[in-house]
Parts: sequence; C-alpha cells; structure tokens
Amino acid sequence: MFIDLLFTNDHSKIVYELCINNDGIQRNLDVSFELITVIENEFRFRYVDRDRISIVLSFLLNRLGLMKTKNSTIQSPDMERINSILSTKISDSNDQEYISSFLLGERVEGSLTLDSKVEDEANEISEHLISSLKKIHYFDSEDMKDIIRSLTVHVRAAIYRCRNNIHIRNELDEQVRFAIGVMYEFTKKELNVYETKYNLNFDQSEISYIALYLASIFETGVQEDLKVVIMIVCTFGLATSSILKSRMYQIFGDCFIVGPYSIEEAEKYLESHEVDLIISTNHMSVKSTNVIYINPLLKQNDIEMIRNTLFQESFMKMCSLFFNKNKVVEHDYHCLGEYISKNDVSISKGKISWEDAIRKAAAPLVAKGDIESKYVNTMIQAVNEFGTYMVITPKVAYVHAGKDDGVNRNCVSLLLLENEIQFGSFNTKPVIAIVVLGICDKEESQLLNIANILDIPENIELLKNSKNIESILSLHD
Repeated sequence: MFIDLLFTNDHSKIVYELCINNDGIQRNLDVSFELITVIENEFRFRYVDRDRISIVLSFLLNRLGLMKTKNSTIQSPDMERINSILSTKISDSNDQEYISSFLLGERVEGSLTLDSKVEDEANEISEHLISSLKKIHYFDSEDMKDIIRSLTVHVRAAIYRCRNNIHIRNELDEQVRFAIGVMYEFTKKELNVYETKYNLNFDQSEISYIALYLASIFETGVQEDLKVVIMIVCTFGLATSSILKSRMYQIFGDCFIVGPYSIEEAEKYLESHEVDLIISTNHMSVKSTNVIYINPLLKQNDIEMIRNTLFQESFMKMCSLFFNKNKVVEHDYHCLGEYISKNDVSISKGKISWEDAIRKAAAPLVAKGDIESKYVNTMIQAVNEFGTYMVITPKVAYVHAGKDDGVNRNCVSLLLLENEIQFGSFNTKPVIAIVVLGICDKEESQLLNIANILDIPENIELLKNSKNIESILSLHD
C-alpha cells in the first residue's frame, strides 16, 4: 500500500514531501542510502528513483517488528546477493526477500545481471517485439542496438514487478494511450502471447513504457517515409516567392518542398503528383488536400500554424504506413460487422458539435449499460487535453477512455456524420465518423482491427455516401 502510494498515486509528489519530513522515516534514511549504495556498487548500476527507493527502505526499516512481511514468490542468485547485503541491517529472511524483490523490480541505469530464467524470458519477449515491429517496417537492429538493449533491460525489471505485484507509476500513461494509441494497442497485443506463456500480467503503466520504446524504434526507422511533401503557391513575384521558400527550408528543413508555383502551375502539377500540404498566399480550392493560407513573409502565427499542421500530417502518415503494412502481415480479412452490431450504429443529420457527436456516438452503449456517463465525459476531456491524436485514419476519430473510467464490458459503436465536422478544440481535423471504443478486458481491443478497415480510401468514400447501415457494416479490409 505504501509503495503504491509513493510511486503510483496521483498525489505521489505530496506523499513524497510528507515522507521526507517524517521523523520515523528520517531516522533510517542514512542506513537506507548506505544499503542502496552498496547494492548499486555490487551490481554496477544506479537506481532511477533513488530518493523514493530510500524512503521505501526507511519506511520498511521503521516498520520491522510491527508487521509480518509476506513471502516473496521468486528466488534467484541476484536475490541472494541482495539478501546478503541487507542481512547486515535486517535479520529476518522474509523481510530480506520482500525488500529484495522490490529492489529487483525497480528501474535502473547501467548493467543489470539477473538469474538466467528471467534473462531468457526478457530476451525472448524483447526479440519477439522487435521481430513483430520489423514485419510492419524493416529496420536495421544494429542501428537501434542501444534502445533495443534498454527495452530488454526494462522488460527484465517488468517481469520481476509483475511476479511480485509491484507497480510503477508512468506519468505519461494517459498520453501514451491517446497520443500513440496505435503503438499502445500493438504492444498490448504482442505482449499478450507471453503473458499467457509465462503467467505474467503487465499493467497499463508497464505496457505504456514498452510502447514508448517501440514507438521510438518505429518512428526512427520510418523517418524518411514520414517526410511531408509541401507545395508552395505564391503569386507575389519571384523575390517574395524565393524568400518564402528559403524561410520554409530554414524552419522546416526536414520536409520535401516543391514550388513556388502560381495557381495555374500548381493545378497542373497536382494532376500528376500528390502532395501532403499546400502553403499558399492566395485562396485556392483543392479537393482532398489541406491548404494553409499564410503571409508571404511568414508571421509568427503562420509558423505555429504550419508547425502544428506538419506534426498532424506526419502523425497521420505514420499511422497510415503502420496500417498498410500491418494488413500485409496479418493476411486475415474482416468486415466491420464483426466488431460493431447493427444497433450500435447511428447516422447524424444536420450540424452538430464534436462534443455532441461523441455523446451521440456513445448513446447506444450508455443505454445498454456497457459504459457509464462518466466514461463519455472522460473521452471529451481527453480530446480537450491531448488534442486530436484520436484521428488516426483520415476522417475518422477513435475515442475511448481507460478501463477504470466507467466501462463495464467490451463494446464498440459508430456514428456516421451526414455533414463533416471539425473535430477537437485545437489542432482540429475534419471527420465524418466517430468510433467509440469501450475497452474493459486488457486482452480485448478492436482499435487496430477497425482502423485497418477504415484506413482504406475506398471504404471512406463508401462511408461518406452510404445511408444504409447494412452496407456500412459490410465494409471490409
């Protein structure tokens, strides 16, 4: 309870400050730091959360003799080494083993030698994750060896934490599930194989940490493919066009820039080429391509607007790349009706705000008791807080909250919007459909399956034009 309070509670910083000033804990801090230092020197690593770990040790030392410590569920040579160090201050073997299991589950920097069983399990899980990611997009493991090594070290510690019911707090947990939801779901799915095999149960924080490693590897490996192609359209003359292009390269040098073109030249270029974004000093109408209107000398607000849009475009390209390659890997074919029931699909007519669109999309699930009202409010709050990362395929928003936010069973609903809306309160994106996902069981999530179907451009066109629910549910990958 105390470890959870100090490491995973929403108010853990306040708890930490209270502990620092507690007389009982203060009495044992010097001994705690001494033990930690000896252990770090023995194993040649350094604990990431050293100060918090010292408080846990101080608390445990203060409580010894007043409570019965539960037995550890594992034994290993590393635990025996730590027990030997702890025995200089702690006599009871159960106390030694419990504190050792806690210390072996903490994040470290530097080398870490564990018993061969956990070492083999961690290597196998890490290799599986990397191999699965390579099937989506090949990369050279040698180029990523440092981060792959860090991933493996993290998995080793995570195994210890799982087997000893020790939880860590990932302050980015929510952001990971919303901002890189695709990679979170991929990680969760791949880990599930080994959870069953090795009797493990990785919680959301552990999955989020591992997803961050995989996202870093994937995004580094696809950087060249994620470059956004920008067309500059400017009719202010050669000098103005030249300085606009020059400033674009200075500020956004990692993009491909074509132009500057006149409107007529741009229209001709687009007949045989595709671009991701058009930066124009004049109003022009281009179907299916985002156009940003700017001052030819690029004011600060223009730069911020372009930067935000480029980030969104790059994010969408990454998601699209992931889904396109994942389809080839999976080989299985599915239709939308396998994941969404007819009664959970609705069509909205007339104008509607994005908040009301989420409420309307979720209404069938609320009515059945699949999700609670607070789940709907949390989804809206997430969009307000994290932006429009939920739009991971063109024109479709996939909204969800956490499994502890009021979801009672796995469920999915779909709202088709007759009129396109701007989704979100900032960095808005156009959408024609809202998918609500209720994720109760960690092993079940239909995000990747549904997104695989709705990422297909032909399906989006059919979704736009169809008013028949049966035909919508027949869409397939």
